[in-house]
Amino acid sequence: MELLDIVYQGKELSIKYEIEDQSECRKITCDYYIYAKNGHKYTIRQSYGKWELLDGVLKEDLANIIIDTLIYKYESKILALCYYDGKRQLIRISNLEYTGQDFAYSLMVNNIDLGDITYKVGTGWEYNLRVKLNAQWFGTPEIDIIIEMIENGDIPWLKGVSK
Repeated sequence: MELLDIVYQGKELSIKYEIEDQSECRKITCDYYIYAKNGHKYTIRQSYGKWELLDGVLKEDLANIIIDTLIYKYESKILALCYYDGKRQLIRISNLEYTGQDFAYSLMVNNIDLGDITYKVGTGWEYNLRVKLNAQWFGTPEIDIIIEMIENGDIPWLKGVSK
């Protein structure tokens, strides 16, 4: 059993939890069991990158804080976690291999392949957003920020661009 430290309504809480013990657990589906002081058990499931309270009833803001804390602790290659229209948005970026490009990166929002960013010596940066998100909350300004982060080496798991 481990402790998950959160801040909820100005109070610091340490919540007991355990992870379902399966060898392939974190690749596809993983259950996290959260225990209240009274011993009641809540199940949070991560499945294909989607996180949700599966079993039990918690206040929505408390459930979101617990899930967000678990995401930051156990997910890798997350560029940002934000909320849009009341829904959690996980923005991921990773290297694109075997594309014939020296520097190519894949962008995902939740489980949606948003598109790619590439850098070519001589022509510079190019991006291709294949999916239009609701209300266009993710667009050119956000891509420009990500490009700047890549150039500055602020995303440690990405292959850096050498100009």
